Amino acid sequence: MLGGIDWEAARPAGPPARDLARFVTSYSLYLDRHTRPGHRVAGHPGLRADRWGAGVEYAVDGAGWYPDLARSFVKTGLERLGVPPACWRDVLLADLAVTAATTDHDEFARNHLLVFRRLTGRRL
Repeated sequence: MLGGIDWEAARPAGPPARDLARFVTSYSLYLDRHTRPGHRVAGHPGLRADRWGAGVEYAVDGAGWYPDLARSFVKTGLERLGVPPACWRDVLLADLAVTAATTDHDEFARNHLLVFRRLTGRRL
């Protein structure tokens, strides 16, 4: 198996845009898991295994095939939902904030908040 999707926090109801964002942010967290810190991630020229959430930052603000695919996935899904595709970044940022606010694991929450902060340039 190359990867897996953890549906532990899945809900039968709620905002469908969150599902789009959660898929992208969750998958992006694993892009650099098998790469030594400081090294480039194979297949992702713009990504280095660095701090926690580097893959999410790459998906949101990076350049290359994976960020293009991740953004396209969210944009296409938003369009199907009747939401302007231009909202893709806000939807991904909202997912980071919601995860930080609702997870029951303090370090996981803190890390999501730090990624949110880096992507928005805000001190919280």
